[in-house]
Amino acid sequence: MSLLKFLDKRSEDKSLLRFEVPKLNYIISENIFNSITNYKSYKILEKNLSQEYLKMYFKKKFYQETTNLASKVLINRWNFKHDKKNFLGKLSLENTPYFHILKKIFENENFLLINEKKLRISDLIKSNKWFFYFYFFKIKNSFFRPFKKKISKKNEIKIGVNYIEGHDSKYRNDLFWLQKNKIKNHSIVYYCESKEKLKKFSVDNNELNNFGYNFVKIWKWNNIKKIDFIEKVKKQIDSLNAKDDFEKWLIREIKIFLIQVNFWYCFFCDYNIKIHFNSDEYSLSSVIKQIAINKLEGCSIGKCRSSPRKIQGDWYGYYPNDIFFTWGNDSTESIIKSKNYFKNLIISGYPYQEDKSQFNDILSIEKEFKRRGVQFSLLIIDGSHGKNEDSFHQLIPSKVMTKFINSFLEWILKDQELGIIIKSKKPGLLQMLPDLEKNLNLAKKTGRCKIFSELGLESKKFSNIVDFSIGISADIPSSVIQIAINGQKSIIYDFSNFKTLEKELYRWGENKVIFDNLETLITKLKNFKTYNEKNFGDWTNNIKYYDSFCDGKGGERIGDYVVDLKFYFDKGHSLNETILYASANYEKKWGKEMVRKLP
Repeated sequence: MSLLKFLDKRSEDKSLLRFEVPKLNYIISENIFNSITNYKSYKILEKNLSQEYLKMYFKKKFYQETTNLASKVLINRWNFKHDKKNFLGKLSLENTPYFHILKKIFENENFLLINEKKLRISDLIKSNKWFFYFYFFKIKNSFFRPFKKKISKKNEIKIGVNYIEGHDSKYRNDLFWLQKNKIKNHSIVYYCESKEKLKKFSVDNNELNNFGYNFVKIWKWNNIKKIDFIEKVKKQIDSLNAKDDFEKWLIREIKIFLIQVNFWYCFFCDYNIKIHFNSDEYSLSSVIKQIAINKLEGCSIGKCRSSPRKIQGDWYGYYPNDIFFTWGNDSTESIIKSKNYFKNLIISGYPYQEDKSQFNDILSIEKEFKRRGVQFSLLIIDGSHGKNEDSFHQLIPSKVMTKFINSFLEWILKDQELGIIIKSKKPGLLQMLPDLEKNLNLAKKTGRCKIFSELGLESKKFSNIVDFSIGISADIPSSVIQIAINGQKSIIYDFSNFKTLEKELYRWGENKVIFDNLETLITKLKNFKTYNEKNFGDWTNNIKYYDSFCDGKGGERIGDYVVDLKFYFDKGHSLNETILYASANYEKKWGKEMVRKLP
């Protein structure tokens, strides 16, 4: 059992220790990356591919591989100062090819790093899967080529969309930007990378085909060919004699990387994709796809799905996009701190458009509340929670989440005029809080407590039928800000201590829209029920900082930008010209301050 546990450990400024991880993680990844740039093998890559995206790929790789190390180091430092009995004199790593670099980074610490070499079959399979995958499909392609149905090679540019958030308009979805009559559905290549994703969203292939999309299951596509510039790089790499063991490892990683670039280059080329949407933020493939599509003179589009944390190096490598859409100045400034490589930042407002199909269902809750005598109603939004008994995650402690939700359950059981809707982040979270069970069942029996936990169902859908929304999360709860953008009263319960990260929010909103004390928050809510204090929970005077438009049309603006991109690509313009013209049109319509071109 590990002695390195996050628990409720805090940094010197009293905020959760987890907020220190991205900063240290970024420093580690940068040091490792700097060490590979002197090798001939890496210099060959630099001459043939985008230097910025190469840097992002390898730094993101190192970032992901050392995140847990950064967490362990910070917990161990904390233990050394505050909990000596759980301090470890040695931190063990396994099969780490850049151990010599890590050892130098942490040479002045009070602990030693140790690299243990272990052979695991599962690790070998995982590290070689792309070799197997690529060459299997090359053989398959050669065998079935005479029988293969040819893809239409019309000049029309296609828009590639990765199937990540699903297509159901009732929830967050991948096609949030698509508008009827502006882009034809047959211009969309909607591709899915895993069978698990199809099961998750219960995808009906006939339904997607009936919509007219080109729906592609990646595991069934196999038109892989040799690409000249990749073959050239591979030949140069193969001719090298590795300088040391670290470069041997690097050369192997480069070969795997090139196989993946080859794969996605062929896929984008096969379907004539020049505009790409990919909401897969975590995987390295997002950077690989960006490298591939840029080689084809195409572009990718990203957007803020939630409120970014204001931490240097946070969310690193999530967004390798030519064009990235933010909600307002707050998310724009925050995303710049992530050190992702952007060429164009564009403010669109909150991107996901409102779906009216569930309006009657939600209205029925309001009617039932009135029928049961509810005079005051609340939306309670939970977040991920856990015991934090490891070095991987530091969430809201389950006992804190229990206390938070129970505060409202106890209130509803005493006050017959109160109604509450609990919107859980995902199915099963409430069931993981056994101490809530008794009060939760009693509250549901009143008919004044409703619970929803569907994935993708946005909390803001309920905000129009309640008086207040209150959210808790280890990070700033984006759902609360979405509700404020929607013009409704909303409050953040700040257990994590965002005072250092959210100075502006605390400057104007302390004990008004953000509280670090639960008892004070509950007292103010009860007082509001009686006295209706005007400014309590009101974001009106500051909300344009978070969403520059507040009109629910962010998806439309992004869609119009995509229409322009496609128009200029179809006319034969270059990538740079296309983005320049599309951005100029956006500036003309929405203002120059909404477009920021970065060096």
